[in-house]
Amino acid sequence: MKNIVKLLLVAVCIISCSIQSKQETPKKVYETTWMELTETDSGYVVYNYPDLEDDNFKTPQKIVLKGDSIIWITYSEMPIIDTFNSVQELADEEYFFPVGNHYKFEWSDKEKHIAKWTIYYGDERILSSRLYIDSVYNTYPVIDYKWFDDEVNNN
Repeated sequence: MKNIVKLLLVAVCIISCSIQSKQETPKKVYETTWMELTETDSGYVVYNYPDLEDDNFKTPQKIVLKGDSIIWITYSEMPIIDTFNSVQELADEEYFFPVGNHYKFEWSDKEKHIAKWTIYYGDERILSSRLYIDSVYNTYPVIDYKWFDDEVNNN
């Protein structure tokens, strides 16, 4: 009887250690480059924004996930690079990255690889909330954004 009790205690310890280590294992992040989508009268597009000072440099607004880094790239600022230690799963297919600016990811249309990214200031005010598409699966046109209408420039 003593041996059975000892075996049960060992089994319980092994199982609880196994469960604890699974809970502490960080979630593998879906590494990719997300490009911002903009809805227009003719459907979604990805805008290639020219730099405000150098018209030759163009970039879509992007969020890049690679390893333990999240990088937010805009046309108007240097890329913001944050390193995260963990990813919190808020709900099914909804994730939160608690770093510098906080980032929340939720699938909008998983089949089309479209997700909503919400970026918060550190005090939880929303800085940006937009749709992004995984660049690998983008089928929407990538077009150059024009800061001013050509008609305005000719006058």
